[in-house]
Amino acid sequence: MSLTSYLKLGRVSNLSTVWSNVYCAWIICGNQSLPELTALLLGSSLLYTAGMFMNDLCDLRFDRSHRRERPIPSGAIASQSAARVSFVLFAMGFASIAWISLSTALFTLGLVATIAAYNLAHKKLSILGPPLMAGCRALLYFIVGSSVLGGVDSILLTAIAAIFIYVLGITLLARSEATSNHVSIAGLIAIALPIGASFFYRADLFEPRRGAVIGLLIAWIALVFLRAKNDQGFSAGKTIGPLLAAIPLMDLLALSCFGFATYPHMLIFCAFFAIAIVAQRVIPAS
Repeated sequence: MSLTSYLKLGRVSNLSTVWSNVYCAWIICGNQSLPELTALLLGSSLLYTAGMFMNDLCDLRFDRSHRRERPIPSGAIASQSAARVSFVLFAMGFASIAWISLSTALFTLGLVATIAAYNLAHKKLSILGPPLMAGCRALLYFIVGSSVLGGVDSILLTAIAAIFIYVLGITLLARSEATSNHVSIAGLIAIALPIGASFFYRADLFEPRRGAVIGLLIAWIALVFLRAKNDQGFSAGKTIGPLLAAIPLMDLLALSCFGFATYPHMLIFCAFFAIAIVAQRVIPAS
């Protein structure tokens, strides 16, 4: 039972995308409390990792047939150990955030429930998987927004809609990752939709930073799909990790549309993006 096996089980290479979601919402809702930001970052990281542990526990039968390299079916980690760690991480994650306010605690309970619903249902009722996964990301913004009075406003809701649709698209693509490699047209449309909409959102305030982020996103996504092509056709599985890594760029795009993106913000969110790319070379993203 090596540390690397636990890191793979928790898919920790994606944690910087969680930090990005939290920090983006924190900027939008105007929260100035660094202790609360620290608690939100820590708690969301623990809940994400707990959810990934639970995911492999729920998918164990499927993984024994299609993903034998995963830590539990390969024998690197016992299922009982994974279950215990998952429970502890859920408890610690909730406790890290719940003290901020009653509404924050309620939204955090909602996130835990949505994570559990996704893990229990996504293989049995595949139609529910994508919206539940996207809902987990959306709830991170609600949790942060609820940490301040009036934090959940129209601007935050717009950012939530954008990340929900983008993650929905990735999840639609990921459904065939370990089986048919079928490319979901609906998934492609969902990924492209928030990027396309950003051209028109407050077009009168379009400025170079937004254009730079859009250009970087389009270039990255084009490169991802070009790399996914091979002699046998197209490998949907090769797109999932890199598309997840681009979540910080989606957050930065939202901030630039709302006029919140400063040059330091651009450096921070690009760093989140870079961390995910580098980490995914060591720890698989999915």
